[in-house]
Amino acid sequence: MSVCTCNHATNFALLMDVYGQQRQASTDATDDEVLSYISHIGCAISFVALLITVLIYTMFSRLRRDEPSKILYNMCWGLLAFNLCFLLGLAINDDTDAVWCKGLAASMHYSLLAAMFWMAVNAYHMHLSLIRVFNTYIDNFYLKCALAGWGSPFIFVAITLAINKTDNYGLISSHLCWIKHPAIYYGLIAPVACIIFVNCIVFLKILRLIEKMSTTNSSAISNFRATASLFILLGLTWIFAFCAFGKFRIVFNYLFAIFNSIQGLFIFTFYCMLKQEVVISLKKLCNIKSDDSKAQKPKAGEISTMSTYQEISRASTDQDSRQLEPKVVRKK
Repeated sequence: MSVCTCNHATNFALLMDVYGQQRQASTDATDDEVLSYISHIGCAISFVALLITVLIYTMFSRLRRDEPSKILYNMCWGLLAFNLCFLLGLAINDDTDAVWCKGLAASMHYSLLAAMFWMAVNAYHMHLSLIRVFNTYIDNFYLKCALAGWGSPFIFVAITLAINKTDNYGLISSHLCWIKHPAIYYGLIAPVACIIFVNCIVFLKILRLIEKMSTTNSSAISNFRATASLFILLGLTWIFAFCAFGKFRIVFNYLFAIFNSIQGLFIFTFYCMLKQEVVISLKKLCNIKSDDSKAQKPKAGEISTMSTYQEISRASTDQDSRQLEPKVVRKK
């Protein structure tokens, strides 16, 4: 009698195995299987959601007229490519060609870093728009953002490929084509950790700004949604990977797999389904009349959720400009 064991589980927690625990001692078989199902299903849903998002923003150029939307558009392309590579990796097995495996791992490495660097670009733009506000003009800003978002990941991938004669990529113990230890530390974990650290600082500063702008008329749900959308947009869900150690490792592995595998779905929900400008554009395409007068507008002091920091930026700028207006003193 022969017993066949299968260790073909691939889940998102393996992509950011910061402490090497996933490769040294595997998780419980049940947890491993559940994490794999969550990752596969969530990744497939995110791929479809991101594909629809990219198509919508491609069809309607006016949705990409401002810099935040352009940054979001590029970030979606990076996440879309990453999810596609992850889904293609589901067909990997021990008989997979080594060149194909290394190429897939390098492509997934590049697309993941590209998405993360665009999240960093997003944080920097938020810093300029919401925190710094004045004297923020930069020549060829979008071109420089593109170089940072698409060029920086190439440097890390090139270094990872150059060191150890491309053997830093390959089939790891979980039947996943990915970065091997210890190359994963300088090729992925180090840049991601720096990006998350900076994005956390920007996120906390924006939370303080939201708190200052909130009034007694503010909706708690609206403020929560605005906070959640910014949390997703800045990629702060990846922080769960750095918390996955000790007895809480399984808990944070689940949180990491759930939130990051469906990150694309969150983006589609916040920036397509619940964004008024997108809904109006789709209604016009389908010849559906929309009554703009009946559209719900945020109450005074309430932060509109789905336009996130674009509206927060306008509100904070207006507030600052009012403070800077010279007071006219009439002489009697």
